[in-house]
Amino acid sequence: MPYRLRPVPSLLGIAVICAALALGAPAALGAGPNTRYDVVATESPDPVDPSDLSECPMNQAGTARPQCIYSRFAERLSDAADLTGDGIRDVFASTWIQDLPPSEVGGVENNNAGRISLINGATQKVVYKVTPEPQVDGNFGFYISVPGDVGPNRDGKEDLVSGASGYDVGTGPGGAGCTTPATPEPNQCNENQGRGYVISGPTGQRIATLDNFNPQ
Repeated sequence: MPYRLRPVPSLLGIAVICAALALGAPAALGAGPNTRYDVVATESPDPVDPSDLSECPMNQAGTARPQCIYSRFAERLSDAADLTGDGIRDVFASTWIQDLPPSEVGGVENNNAGRISLINGATQKVVYKVTPEPQVDGNFGFYISVPGDVGPNRDGKEDLVSGASGYDVGTGPGGAGCTTPATPEPNQCNENQGRGYVISGPTGQRIATLDNFNPQ
């Protein structure tokens, strides 16, 4: 009798990954109604203890923002193929409303900056975490896609494409112009224009930046 999957409630979110993903395409195509699956769970790589919110950015009322606790880990998932070279397929998981603590971004609070993590399919450990350009309300990782090897180095590994849908793009010299909070118009800033990124799957390094071809 096949195993049944039960949802596991959590404030932080839990990614449930079946062994069929790790086995690869040939085994997955051969799966049937009686196929047995081993089930593993991966908890958020950025857990927050509600009793210790010292690293959470505060709102104007002086309390921790709810998103710091409810980061929606694994609401967005994508098969990453085998990026770690151990023969087991890996997984990209997004926390698109992740608040990054000031200690990670030069003392600046980045509420809702967003983050994507590469999870090792064999060990369920985090390989790396990436936010290319942390920005308040940037929401990096709202959607994620793995289109194949699209990097210029052509290393044969899957790359990651994602965006920060709320990213503010400066139109001044060198991309300057955007401030937090925003200044009155005209301010040399296209608020919420959004920005896309091509990320190297094996390393998590940014390969390319994609901007709106018709900015408004």
